[in-house]
Amino acid sequence: MTMHTSVDSGDTKIAPDLSVIVIAEGDGKGLADLLSGYRAAIDALGQTYELLFVFDHASKPLAATAPEIGADWPEFTTSPQRPWVDEDAALKFAIE
Repeated sequence: MTMHTSVDSGDTKIAPDLSVIVIAEGDGKGLADLLSGYRAAIDALGQTYELLFVFDHASKPLAATAPEIGADWPEFTTSPQRPWVDEDAALKFAIE
C-alpha cells in the first residue's frame, strides 16, 4: 500500500515497499530517540519505505522537532494535522 510518495530509481518512480505511519501529540520528549530506533529497524529491512509523521499542528515542540529529525532522512515526511482531533482521526488523515 502506498500512502503519499514514490521512490526515485533513476528515470523511473516506483512505490516504496513499506509505508510507516507515526502519530504523535504532546511535548515531543524522547521523540528523536524513538524515531532513531524506528529508523535503524526499518533501514535494516533493506526495503524501500516512506515514513509519514502526523502530529498535532498546535504542538510547538513537535513542530520544532519534526524538521530536525527529517533533515537527513529523505524517507521522512511530516504532516501536521489541524485541527487535532485524536489519534484515530490522525491515522485516517495519514491514510487518505
